Amino acid sequence: MVFKAFTLFLLFLPLAFFAQDSGKKERIGFREKLQTVPPGERLRLLDSLSGALDYDASAGYDSISDAAYRLALELDSVNKATELAADRIYFKNSIISLPDQGKAIYQNALKVFPKVTDNHAKGRLLLNAADSYYFLSETGEALKLYDSAGYFARQLENQRLNGFVNLYRGQLFEKLGNFNDAVTNYQKSLDIFEQVKDTFNIQGSLNSLAVIFAKNDFFDEANLYRKRSKVLAEKTQNYGSLVPLYFNQAYDYSLLNLHKQRIASLKKAAYYAKKSKYNDVFEPALLAAFTTAYAETDSLDLAKKYFDKLMSGPDYYRKEPNEIEFLYAKMSYNFAVNNLAEALEAGKAFESLAIKSGAFYENYRAKKALSKILKKLGRTGESQDYLLEYYQMRDSISSVKKVQNFTYLQTQYETEKKEQQIALQQKDIDLLNAKNKAQKQRITLGILISAILIVALFLWNSRRRAKQKQRTQQEFSHKLLVAQEEERSRLARELHDSLGQKLVLLKRRLIDQSDNEDDEQLADDSIKELRAITKSLHPASLDLNGFTAAVNALIRETEKNTKIRFETDINFVDDLVDRDRALHLYRMIQESINNMVKYSNTQVAQVIIKRDAKEIQVFIHDQGTGFDLNSDTFTSGLGMKTLRERSKLIGSKLSILSQLGKGSTVAISLPV
Repeated sequence: MVFKAFTLFLLFLPLAFFAQDSGKKERIGFREKLQTVPPGERLRLLDSLSGALDYDASAGYDSISDAAYRLALELDSVNKATELAADRIYFKNSIISLPDQGKAIYQNALKVFPKVTDNHAKGRLLLNAADSYYFLSETGEALKLYDSAGYFARQLENQRLNGFVNLYRGQLFEKLGNFNDAVTNYQKSLDIFEQVKDTFNIQGSLNSLAVIFAKNDFFDEANLYRKRSKVLAEKTQNYGSLVPLYFNQAYDYSLLNLHKQRIASLKKAAYYAKKSKYNDVFEPALLAAFTTAYAETDSLDLAKKYFDKLMSGPDYYRKEPNEIEFLYAKMSYNFAVNNLAEALEAGKAFESLAIKSGAFYENYRAKKALSKILKKLGRTGESQDYLLEYYQMRDSISSVKKVQNFTYLQTQYETEKKEQQIALQQKDIDLLNAKNKAQKQRITLGILISAILIVALFLWNSRRRAKQKQRTQQEFSHKLLVAQEEERSRLARELHDSLGQKLVLLKRRLIDQSDNEDDEQLADDSIKELRAITKSLHPASLDLNGFTAAVNALIRETEKNTKIRFETDINFVDDLVDRDRALHLYRMIQESINNMVKYSNTQVAQVIIKRDAKEIQVFIHDQGTGFDLNSDTFTSGLGMKTLRERSKLIGSKLSILSQLGKGSTVAISLPV
């Protein structure tokens, strides 16, 4: 790769002067020369030159690649245009931190997407576009695009592209607080990059695993991954990879209250950022981290120095994708210097952005910080509310940690057992080798047998560990579903019993004390909205009226709010299912109907629930557009995963049938 870029640089060195300040005459001469060659040759020259510049913004990469992209569109060279669009989106996202411009390029490229025949170009475009949406905190669209890019990667059997999909999906799941899926994707990306010997992205996968283990308080394990990555980065002098390694290590030290080591790690990160060619990309996050570190250690002069640099820098220092770290630094600094009103404003903005982007861990940090600020302001009640939310989120993380800890210890045990078995076999081999030379033939045969046994033992052990890992992951998913329902039910009760009663009381006071009908209407709307929220969190009718009545109520509610007309044939089955199985079966029906409303475009649907001595049979059918059962969205979508997990949890059989243009059917068979 380096040799290719260097060769192109030599070929086009005379032409590159137009992008530098070497005089107006040379720039005009280059442009005139470009106009004299045929359009196809002009496109080839521009494409080669943009590749030689290797995303160098100072050398004019942006304008050259843009010219090449526009010319490719004019020539209807859609494959080349898509390839160039993918490069430009990467440049906007990762080099100059303007993901909104990357998103705009993608949306423009969609105009010719149906005509593109190069699946590799399609996959890269979707992958880089997904990054734009990720940086803009539009996580739902980002996940869809990552899934689509994964589809093309698998079609092409392109390991590197598939590695990137898993790495970036892992980052998205980590941001959403879905640590189990994040670790699974990171491990897949590491395996893939090790197979193709991609050192740079091996480091990225290792660093991501280090971060997520540290977030779950497995600091020793995080350091093991980080050390492996440091060795690779230092060996290859990949300074850009060392920056996030030391940056994230500093964050680990902050969690452990080792602030001297924290600041030392940040200084190393800043040192390697300056040695890399991406200092402009790293600098906003580093300035924010230094501001926060010095503010939290009462080094206020140094905190002010870095905060002033953050405030006086370019706009992108304080906007996406750097906005969330900037807000945290602003909050920390103002809290340290006792500007509590500004600290509260920044903290609220930080919390709002974390919630909007679905950033679970940042939302978790926000609760604790806001509790401290409000307490210092004397607003004790609000402070305690935030502290309660913080502890609830911490408890939810802790429950995930317990399952992860079990998985980790189990893996460690299996690994040590395998190593002991191999060591025992090796001792036997050494003893055989030490025997008389006259027994050489017998020893050779013994070695061969031992080797076969080792391989057989290793394969057997690997399969056993894989099955154990699969069982552990299934148990983890089941526990998460149960915990989720319990938490939803608890929140619904608390909202109804506490906030609901207060709103009713408030409405009565308004009726007694005010003649303003708008105030009364506002109170009524608030009560209705609260009831809708509690109903979505937990279906109260399921507890009050039973499963069959709750399903009928769900169908009536859907008919009321959509244009779909339902035909129903629902037997009474409450006596055949206990509360837990009824809840999960209700959720499966609810998810199926929600998917129908979102995607089917149907006007007529059927819901049938039949019973006999052996089982309950549920059929949900629509006459809508249908979908491709082999599509990436169907096979890996979160909704479908949840349906399958709930089906396993209650021991039912789930079947989904669909055909484009002929509707869809979800069939559930539950033994009784």
